[in-house]
Amino acid sequence: MEKTKIAHTKSPLKPTYTRRPGQSLDEKISTIKFKQMRWILIPALFYVLVITEFINYYWKMPRQQIQILAIILGILLIFSYISIRRLQKERTKLEQGRDGEREVAEYLDNLTRKGCYVFHDVITLGKFNIDHVIVSKYGVFALETKTYSKPSTGEAVINFDGQSVSFTGKYPNTRFTRPIQQAISNAKWLRNKVRETADGKFVVVTAIVVFLGWFVPKEQIKNGNDIWVLNPNWLESTITQLPQTLSDDEVQIIANAIRPLTQVIRTSN
Repeated sequence: MEKTKIAHTKSPLKPTYTRRPGQSLDEKISTIKFKQMRWILIPALFYVLVITEFINYYWKMPRQQIQILAIILGILLIFSYISIRRLQKERTKLEQGRDGEREVAEYLDNLTRKGCYVFHDVITLGKFNIDHVIVSKYGVFALETKTYSKPSTGEAVINFDGQSVSFTGKYPNTRFTRPIQQAISNAKWLRNKVRETADGKFVVVTAIVVFLGWFVPKEQIKNGNDIWVLNPNWLESTITQLPQTLSDDEVQIIANAIRPLTQVIRTSN
């Protein structure tokens, strides 16, 4: 039986899709890969030029010109090596962060099965994103995932005093406020955004900083005002032990307000 060719076709996929965990970091990693490839190709192309000119030397090219090209190639190779090493360090850091967000997303799967709405990589109008957002009858939570490297030996403990964190065994005498401030800013932005799009409804958004692989004493988790610091193992139990503050209708309204922030238009269809 002869097949009939269809003149016009289109993709069967939906015009939009939901952002996946760590997608923002994936996009940055792709940019770094492109830069690394560029620093590989530029010396390679120049190397081909030098070899070509070296061959021509046997016919008409002055020896001094070959030497100049060889020196330029050497400098270019050194500069490329340094640039690739620098980009690789940045890429490794981003990949660790991306994998951390994906690991936290796995912990959040249990909350989804309990009726919570979980959104990943919520994009804001600025240059930042919110790693995960949980909308549930227990409240709304904005999560910031941190994948700081642990000391190779000894304890890996984080102490939280409500305003800053300290890392036992890594920076024992230093307190850091940036992770806390970042999470609070994310929660504040999300609260205002929900208020804009959910009929002016005021919603308390709790900021959570999740430290993968680090131990946070249970009694310190809620030391902050509307901000928690914890290991992902404590996420589900800490949230589900809270009193129910939102009705099913309110949860649905808030989830509908956040969902568009996670939608991406396909570049081709």
